[in-house]
Amino acid sequence: MGEIRVTHSRELTASQIGRVIEIYEEAFGPHHRVPFAQLAAIGPEDMLVAALDGGEPVGFAALRLLDGAGWTFLRYYGVAGQRRGAGLGQRFWRLLRPSVEVAGWPARIAFEVEDPGHATSDAARGIAVARIAFWTRCGCQVLPVTGFVMPDITGHSPPEPMLLMATDPARGSWSPAEISDLVLAIYAGRYKFGPENPMVIAALASIGDGGVGRTKARGVGCGQ
Repeated sequence: MGEIRVTHSRELTASQIGRVIEIYEEAFGPHHRVPFAQLAAIGPEDMLVAALDGGEPVGFAALRLLDGAGWTFLRYYGVAGQRRGAGLGQRFWRLLRPSVEVAGWPARIAFEVEDPGHATSDAARGIAVARIAFWTRCGCQVLPVTGFVMPDITGHSPPEPMLLMATDPARGSWSPAEISDLVLAIYAGRYKFGPENPMVIAALASIGDGGVGRTKARGVGCGQ
């Protein structure tokens, strides 16, 4: 594996963008994908970057600025299938945060992951548990929000219970009030849901007060 560098999508060639699209479609099923054009339409609140190895895209990340709450939201993060299992995902992650900071965005990052407790098969549960383990190795933690649900974003599936994970280089835990602000910002910033939406109300009501790192969400500890 060569030296990895993170490059913004505006600096990629058409062929490199095409490879990023392939990685995106390989890493996420149709029920989790929005049209790639939405990710490529970058602006003040959206960023799309690729991990390049010798000029070849081997991973990508799509992020959204939750400016009012002081968070960066990771919408999508994927690594080329043939490059998984060799540490590329963690290398890319270590380079991504400095890129976010250079852009002037918050270094604390939050994102959704599939909830193993709602997996429809043993295989799906295994994948979900492995993803949580990967993010834990990257220094991220499961937030104590047991009622977060991702609405249907594609028209292919019903709303899906998810877990929220987060990382902050300056802190290791957040108060329930801070987590509430984050939940509100995610629903508003990604899904355009206001605080009166039933999904938002349910997610806020499920926030625990035990602190990050000690909460088991739907039977899956953040250390697994």
